[in-house]
Parts: sequence; structure tokens; C-alpha cells
Amino acid sequence: MQSAKHKFREAPFPADFQRFDTFIPFLTHAICSMTSRLSLRARKSLIRELSAALSLSGSTESAVSGIRTWAVAVAGSLDSFSVVWLQGHVTQVDDGEDNFHLSDGTGTAVISNVSAVPRACGRARSDQYLMVVGELYSVSSTPVVRAMKIQDLTEDRELSQRMWPWEVRDAHQCLTLAPS
Repeated sequence: MQSAKHKFREAPFPADFQRFDTFIPFLTHAICSMTSRLSLRARKSLIRELSAALSLSGSTESAVSGIRTWAVAVAGSLDSFSVVWLQGHVTQVDDGEDNFHLSDGTGTAVISNVSAVPRACGRARSDQYLMVVGELYSVSSTPVVRAMKIQDLTEDRELSQRMWPWEVRDAHQCLTLAPS
């Protein structure tokens, strides 16, 4: 029977993680980085709204793990965000480029970093109706979002698709009614 120490040395970690004292700081940093990303508020948005987003303070990265910070005008003030929540139909899947195109009827966004996202729904397929939460990476005529979470809503497509614009509107109204 092998000792636990011997098993650890044979673990499939990179060479610099063979020692426990070098692995723990790495793991702690990875967990804190993911926690900080997931703790950011996800702004429900229609895709056309993303093209109006402005990069904040001339800096493209926030203090949280290098995530870009953006803002859009809402009722005369700026609503800042880094993470967006989108819903829409998959219109094109680019297997070789690790992305797909998502359309919500108001515009199309490129959803990138797809292979890094754990998905219960499997690979994106054309005409699926998906919810995507991710970091807004760039804005242009076709915004790019780095996926953090993907959920298949195809089973309840009709209801999800009808309710989405109302959910976005409701979320934006809550922002304008919030006390300053």
C-alpha cells in the first residue's frame, strides 16, 4: 500500500506544484479570482444596448482580476458594469474559433471563451435559445462577451423569449428608482 505522501508526488500537477506549500497559494489565488468575478453584478441587457457602452476612466481594466469596466447612460446617470446577462438564439457556431453568435432580435454578439465554461447543456447548436453570463470584452457593431456561464433555455424558449425584454426593462427601472 502506498503512502499518501507518495500518492501526492505522483499526482498530475505541474512540476512546480509537486510541493504542497507552492500549490496552496496558487489554489487560493484561483479561488479568490473566480469568487471576485462571480460576485460582480450581472447587468441584464439587450444586445443593442452594448454597442453604446463606454469604457470607464480611460482604463480598460478594473481592480477586480483585470476585468474591463463599462458604463451606459440610464436616466441621466451612468450605470457601471463588467458582467452582462444576455439571452438569445444561437445563429452561428464557430467551432474552430471557440465562439458562437447570439442574437436577441435587437442585435448580435459574439460569445467567446466557450470551451472554458462548464456547461450542463453541452455544446452550443444553431437555433438553441441560451442564457449567457459573461464579461463584456469589447464593443462595436458586434460586441464580444467572454462567457462565464451558459444555460440552455430551449425547452422553455417561447416563454423565455417573450419575457426577456420585460425582465431587462424591469431591471433597468429598478436602477432608476433606486435611492441615491
